[in-house]
Amino acid sequence: MNLSEIRTQILVELQASVNNCVFSTATINNLINQKYMLLMRRRLWSFLLKEATVSTVYTTVSATSTSTTLNATSVAGMSVGRKLVVSDGTNFEEVYISSISGTIITLTGTGLSESYAADSYIFVDNYFLPSDCWKVLSVKDFSVPRNLDIRRTATVDRELTQRKSYGDPRVIYIAGTNLMREPASGTYAMDTSSSTTSVIETQLTGTTTDYYKGWTCFNVTRDLSATVSAYNASTKTLTLESAITAQVATDTFYLIPRLTEFFLYPLANTSRALNFRYKLLPEKLLNNRDVPIMPDAYHMLLVYEVMVALATADRYNKRAGTNIGTYAALSSDLYNQMVDDYSILAEGASECMVTGDEDQDDQI
Repeated sequence: MNLSEIRTQILVELQASVNNCVFSTATINNLINQKYMLLMRRRLWSFLLKEATVSTVYTTVSATSTSTTLNATSVAGMSVGRKLVVSDGTNFEEVYISSISGTIITLTGTGLSESYAADSYIFVDNYFLPSDCWKVLSVKDFSVPRNLDIRRTATVDRELTQRKSYGDPRVIYIAGTNLMREPASGTYAMDTSSSTTSVIETQLTGTTTDYYKGWTCFNVTRDLSATVSAYNASTKTLTLESAITAQVATDTFYLIPRLTEFFLYPLANTSRALNFRYKLLPEKLLNNRDVPIMPDAYHMLLVYEVMVALATADRYNKRAGTNIGTYAALSSDLYNQMVDDYSILAEGASECMVTGDEDQDDQI
């Protein structure tokens, strides 16, 4: 069932129509989404498992670099706002990219405090988890091969002294949300053919398809924002999750990543393809045709869960019905069946997938 069909089934249970229902469509939609997300959090469901590969970026200095000018052998995989670590093997400095022109990287602030000769190392330091990642279960470097130890911290910058080495990564630090804006200063201007839901800008620095997915596009001209749902690197086009009213070409904007950062220890001095196995973050059901990711046979579970909530909230004036126990029993039976069919924990397989200090999912 899609969102509209789930809502209709709830109206059937309420013995009401859209016109005579005492609960608004918005109220029912909100309850459906609340119950949906709660059900998805309760277990490690097999239908929520997903894999993605994130490639590390490493290059060298091409000519002596000082201050805010960093001469790179390659800038592939880099973009404005990203954090770099520059090293000659003894010194390790953290810097941010302000702009890229050819293979010349301009750095923010005062830039480098040391001079770095050709063949010194340049590492991209901050990477992002997939935008739909809810919980990382395991990370594997197939080139070794090795599972990386997962550590969650909000203070990874303080631990740079522990990460001042390079080689085969052994630890991944998951460190919270990155708020660095792009461009680091100033704004972009939308090109011709931009619309309320599509932003085209040839100056965008992301070179990987979907690089900006999950970021926030802030329209300075309209003082409005929207989440980027997709990015086409070849056409430099951002697709927005929702329309920005009256947005047109020449509007100015900037981008803010709202993705979870991760860092590696040691820094990877060769190109690595890290395989992430993670629990998917389901998208909210916003449009009538949106369908829950759970198998079709269990969509009625959302109906029963919402009916319990409505009946409980409205038990005294009886508009939503008073038979809370019946709906609670129906919900419990269907939920337990879904556990038997799709819960990874019920299959006893979670131990081999959950690594690091991550707790098991909440259980009922």
